[in-house]
Amino acid sequence: DLIEIYKYKTSKLLTVPLLIGSLLCSKKLYAEFEELGDNLGRMFQAVDDVLDYTSTAANLGKSVGKDEQENKLTAVKLFGLNGAKDYIKQLNNKIENVLKSHIKSEFLKCFTFELCRRGTGDEA
Repeated sequence: DLIEIYKYKTSKLLTVPLLIGSLLCSKKLYAEFEELGDNLGRMFQAVDDVLDYTSTAANLGKSVGKDEQENKLTAVKLFGLNGAKDYIKQLNNKIENVLKSHIKSEFLKCFTFELCRRGTGDEA
């Protein structure tokens, strides 16, 4: 259920621009961009879940603890805080593999690194 929520909440939003780029290049690396967008969206949402649980409103610029108050299904609720951080690291590894093997993008590499760092509190 959580993956479905992430898929339709964020993954598709991040996947579509990547796929448009692929379509403009005769579907070059279409499957890789699709996988990349899906994993980026899931990682983004898992990081958001962790930050909602661990951060402050001053640091995030938005209210925190709302997911727990509303009893939402989140990575933290499903896996626990450390499990959610491990999930983020697993997604980061999948993304890094796609980037190393197929897509040479310094922007996506830096974006992924910073996203993982925010969610796990370490240097990935």
